[in-house]
Amino acid sequence: MTDYFNPYINNNRRTLTLMEMSVEGEKITRNHGLIVAKVGTQMAVELGCTTTFTRALYQGLFFHDIGKNYLPLSLLMKPDKLTYQERELIKEHCMLGFIEGSKSLQEYPGHFTHYEQQLMLTVILTHHERWDGTGYPMGIKGEEITLASRICSYCDVLEALTSGRSYKSISTIVDAIRIITEDSPGQFDPSLKDVFLASIEKLGFPHCVCTGCT
Repeated sequence: MTDYFNPYINNNRRTLTLMEMSVEGEKITRNHGLIVAKVGTQMAVELGCTTTFTRALYQGLFFHDIGKNYLPLSLLMKPDKLTYQERELIKEHCMLGFIEGSKSLQEYPGHFTHYEQQLMLTVILTHHERWDGTGYPMGIKGEEITLASRICSYCDVLEALTSGRSYKSISTIVDAIRIITEDSPGQFDPSLKDVFLASIEKLGFPHCVCTGCT
C-alpha cells in the first residue's frame, strides 16, 4: 500500500513537530497516529475511495490526536481512574487540536490543498463522535459524521485496545475485534464493519509493518 504521508514529512516541519510533541509526550503511544493512519487508509482502499480522499485521510488520521499536546502529561499518563473533571478535560483535545492545527496550517500555506486541510481538521475535531450521537464534542450522529471520522473511530479504538497504556492492560486482537464489533453498540458505523475486518486481515494486524514504526 502506498505511504501517502511521506511526500509531506520534510515540507511541513511545524505541523509534524506538533504531532511529535503530542505523541512523544506519551512515550507508550508514540506510534498511535501512524498505526491508525495505516489501518484507516487500508479501509479507504477497500472502499474504493479516490486517491485524493485517501491521501487526505492518511494525514487526518495521523494528526487526529494532536490536541493531546495541549493537555498535562500527568493527566495523559495517570494510572488511576480519571475523575469526572479529568475526563471532561481530556475531551478538550478535539477542540484544542482543531484550533491549534488550524493555526499551524495557516502558518505554512501551500503544503496542503484546501480539501486536505478541511478533511484533516474535520477528523481532528470529530474523531470521537459516535454513530448514535452520544459522542463529543458536538454530539452529531450517523452520516452527519464525515466518512473519514467514522473510519478513524474504528482504527483509533483498535490501536488503543491493542496497545499498552499506563491505565490499562493490552487486549488481544480477538478481544479487540469482539469489543468493537459486538460489545460497543451505537459507537461505530455498522456499514463499515466488514471493511474494517477485511482491512485488518489484509494488513495482518497487529503484525503489519505499522507496528514496527519507531
